[in-house]
Amino acid sequence: MVINAEITVKAIAVKAGLTNSATASASYTQAEATAPASIVLAAGSTTPVGGVTNVTIPAAGDTDATGAVSDWVTGTNDQITFTVSDAGEAASTITINGSDYTSGTDYTIAAAAPLTIVVTTSEANRAECVRTFTVSVSQAPATVPSAIVLAAGSTNPVGGITNVVIPAAGETDTTGAVIDWIAGIQEKITFTVTNAGEAASTITINGSDYTSGTDYTIAAAASLTIVVNTTEINRADCVRTFMVSVTKSSNTNLAISDGSIISSINNTSKDIVLPSFMSEGLKTAGQVLGAVESLDGSIQSYEMLGGDRSSMANDAYIGGTCYLVVTAADEVTTAEYEVYYS
Repeated sequence: MVINAEITVKAIAVKAGLTNSATASASYTQAEATAPASIVLAAGSTTPVGGVTNVTIPAAGDTDATGAVSDWVTGTNDQITFTVSDAGEAASTITINGSDYTSGTDYTIAAAAPLTIVVTTSEANRAECVRTFTVSVSQAPATVPSAIVLAAGSTNPVGGITNVVIPAAGETDTTGAVIDWIAGIQEKITFTVTNAGEAASTITINGSDYTSGTDYTIAAAASLTIVVNTTEINRADCVRTFMVSVTKSSNTNLAISDGSIISSINNTSKDIVLPSFMSEGLKTAGQVLGAVESLDGSIQSYEMLGGDRSSMANDAYIGGTCYLVVTAADEVTTAEYEVYYS
């Protein structure tokens, strides 16, 4: 008997005078068409896609989702090839998204959407085998800006800046920092985005639209959220976020606001010299506190300490050396000045 199709064969033994044997059966399945020796997903020859992850040959009847196309751009980076190398006497046909395709030729991807590639392998006297490949396609991102710069403003500039670092699309950078911010005095920054290629970017700061490179007034010593959205024709939009910390002035330097109480202040040696008490009389702690002010206009706080460094009441007279403690607007930085008569 020649078996040329899937079949189940049953047999029974019979002999006169004896009990018939039990029925025996055997199933025969047709061998599968020989699997292709290789299947290769690659970039096209004329306007190749930006990147490819090759497929893996699945078992007959199964689907492979390994393949991927990246940096697709219609018209410039949109072609792939899909090459099936058959083995033995087998022959394969291919469809991509339902349309016939010739192995190894350029195929133009029409959109950034998954491709369904079906390979049907046939061979004489063997079972036909179908393998499916689902290939993801991702659009190339908009061209990254060539530079993004956080800087002090042109008027009333903040006291200091740490520049930002351009993150990957979709990511957040926390490098940027503004220091020595003083409302009304040192409060402005600029944020400049230099686009590359055909890309264009829009910017928001704390949710409000902002024009690249113009002065921006920081309203409070609180973090800024800067969002840059970069777009480009036939490419995917890219959003980058920048979290910029803002801290108040750390200045502890002083200026004289009343020359009748204080003769001089040295911000390097931290000395405050009062006029001779022999000619001007003794001064009180409150008088000294009222005769100093911040050199940069920031809001400082002050405390007078006696020679034993205990706190002095405002009406306490300064009889000898004492100390003035300055706390900067950032409420962290401090300095101590020695106060004495000339």
